[in-house]
Amino acid sequence: LFYPAMRSASPAGSLAVILAVVASILPSSLQGAGGGIEGYFAESSFKQWQHLLAFAILLSGFLMLDAAFHHLAAFNALHPPAASPATALPAAIAWLINSM
Repeated sequence: LFYPAMRSASPAGSLAVILAVVASILPSSLQGAGGGIEGYFAESSFKQWQHLLAFAILLSGFLMLDAAFHHLAAFNALHPPAASPATALPAAIAWLINSM
């Protein structure tokens, strides 16, 4: 999905695409890890520190997802979606680079 944009982009653009891919995977990964720690470790041992760790990981995933949603909503409000994904992705990458 991101390979054509990464291949045609400059090194800074490639970094932005890689960061965007990581930022899109990280919230769900944190939510899954928090749930896994809660279900496997904390519920089997009833240690409150493990519950706290699992909750912190799970909450960080939800907060990152919330921040990404509001960031995307602000981007869509300023830049309505383009006619094709081929023109929307470079515009989104440029906007992400300029907003950092």
